[in-house]
Amino acid sequence: GYRSEPECFFLENRKKSLAVLTVCATGMGTAERIADLLGQSLPDGAGIQTIPYNYKSLSEYGKKSPVFEKYNVLSIVGTHDPGIGNIPYISLEDIVQQHNTEEFTRMLSNILDKEEVKQFNDNLVRNFSLTNLVSYLTILNPEKVIGFAEEIIRQLQVRTGVAFQNRIKAGLYVHICCMIERLLTDREGVNYEGVLEFVQEQREFITIVRECFKKVEEYYGIVVPASEAAYLYEYIYKM
Repeated sequence: GYRSEPECFFLENRKKSLAVLTVCATGMGTAERIADLLGQSLPDGAGIQTIPYNYKSLSEYGKKSPVFEKYNVLSIVGTHDPGIGNIPYISLEDIVQQHNTEEFTRMLSNILDKEEVKQFNDNLVRNFSLTNLVSYLTILNPEKVIGFAEEIIRQLQVRTGVAFQNRIKAGLYVHICCMIERLLTDREGVNYEGVLEFVQEQREFITIVRECFKKVEEYYGIVVPASEAAYLYEYIYKM
């Protein structure tokens, strides 16, 4: 017989595996590590997959991305919101600061029992503390690199005259630590569309970044390219 639409939809969704997507605007490496850490935080047998996904294609294709055909996506976790209407986005900095994780918990309470939800919350707090997150996301000594990041964030606020909200600060800690490692391992940094315009329009900001990163550049023997400065600019002014 012919099935009515709602029931069809329900059966369709029941067949799909549950998933949480992880994204990072500056590359897949970070998204993969966030997925690992999130997977470790979920109780065994939760039946939820954590899948690193390409940020650019998500923000471009939205719900048309093939992942939505295959999985019932519960939420997206990451460093930048790809802006997919009805799928809740939870930022990495919120998890670090233990903000907005109630939404996560509420969503999981339909799938996990009370004890498992509590276990998941405890795991999140432990796994996503700043020190643990940085030591998981990078090969660098977390205390050392977090110390550098703290000084850079302080100087950036003084020189730009912008007081960062805690959310932005938490995000910048993670971003700066990952960025230092990126420059150490592949020297290139990230691609940034429109980097030439950025260089022309934001000379002053690039100079500020150079000054703030001077010690880090000397210590690790790296050079911060304009593309990385552009991502920092977005973080500070557009988040």
